[in-house]
Amino acid sequence: MPIMFGSRQGSLSLAQFMRRISHANYKLAIKHKRQGSQEMFTNDLHEALMAKDNVSFWKTWRAKFGHQKAASVVGPRRSNEL
Repeated sequence: MPIMFGSRQGSLSLAQFMRRISHANYKLAIKHKRQGSQEMFTNDLHEALMAKDNVSFWKTWRAKFGHQKAASVVGPRRSNEL
């Protein structure tokens, strides 16, 4: 007879129970990894600012947020036409 967990209506086999526990642990590990990654970037940015190391700061910034190009102006090019 298989081992069952829970109430009569919602009983789970041991395999189902272990699958749910494994899935919950997997989701928790992903959450912790994301938080750790965010803290690492935050700490790196803070340390670069405290050391007044502009090159390191912007390198970390671009790694975290990407490098966006300036928007180009479409239309008149002379200042008196703007």
